[in-house]
Amino acid sequence: MLINLRAALVPPAVSNWAAQHSRYSTRFHQVDSWDQAIEGSVGYSDPEITMRVDSATRTILAGNAAFERDGFIFTEPDIRWPVLAGLLGAHARDGYLRVVDFGGALGSVYWQHRANLAGLNVAWAVVEQESFVNCGRDLPTNEVSFLTDLDLAMSTISPNVILFSSVLQYIADPFALLSKVIQETQATIIIDRTPISTSPTNIPVIQRVPAHIYTGSYPAWIISQPELDSRLALRGSPFVFDGIEPSTRTDKGLLVNWQGRLAIPARAR
Repeated sequence: MLINLRAALVPPAVSNWAAQHSRYSTRFHQVDSWDQAIEGSVGYSDPEITMRVDSATRTILAGNAAFERDGFIFTEPDIRWPVLAGLLGAHARDGYLRVVDFGGALGSVYWQHRANLAGLNVAWAVVEQESFVNCGRDLPTNEVSFLTDLDLAMSTISPNVILFSSVLQYIADPFALLSKVIQETQATIIIDRTPISTSPTNIPVIQRVPAHIYTGSYPAWIISQPELDSRLALRGSPFVFDGIEPSTRTDKGLLVNWQGRLAIPARAR
C-alpha cells in the first residue's frame, strides 16, 4: 500500500510556494537510449557546477546563508518535511543517525537540516564524484565526510539511512543501485526530487537547464513509478510525497511528476 505523506507532513502553503517559485523548470527531450542521452548532453562533469556549489556551501559555513540547492543560495530555512521525518524516525528507532548521502554534492541536504539535527548522534557521509569529494575535504568543517566509493561509505559508517536526493535519475542503471542498497543494508531509504511517470519502464531523456540558470544538459531518466514502487516494496511499503518542482511534460507529452519515496524497514514499523 502506498501512503501519501504530503497532507500529513507538508504544510500546503509551503508546498504551493515552492511550486510557484521553483527555479528548476527544466525541459525533458525524449530520446531512444541512455547512450543517445549521453551523446546529446554536456554531462555532470562541467566544472562550473562544482564551483557554484563550493562557493554556495562556503557562504553557508560563513553564516551568510541558510542552505543551498544546486548551487543556489537560500537565505531562509526551508525544511523538506518528509525527508526530515525519515531522518528523525531512523534516529528515534536506533538511537543514532548514520546517513550515506549518494550524490549529495557538498552535503546540501545536511546543511539544509543541520539545525533540526543539532544535539543528535549523527554521522553523514556523501558519496560523490572526485571533483566534489576534493572540494568537500577542503571545506573548513568535518561535520560531513566525503568519499567516492559507495561500498567504502557503507562499510565505514554502517548507515541506517540511504539518501538519494535528485540523483537516481542521473544513474545509468538506477534500479541496480537501488537493489544493491536494499540487499546489502537494512537502512531506511529516502528518495527525493525525482522525475517520475506512470510508464512501465524508465524513459531516457536529455534534461536541459533553463538558460537563465546556466547552460547545461544532462542524460537522465524519467523513472518508472510501477518499477520504482515494486523495488521499494522489498524494503517496506513506500510512503509517497511530492517534490518541490511543479509537474511538467516531456517534448513528447509524457506527464512527469517530481516525487519522493520513504521506505522504512518492516522491522521498524
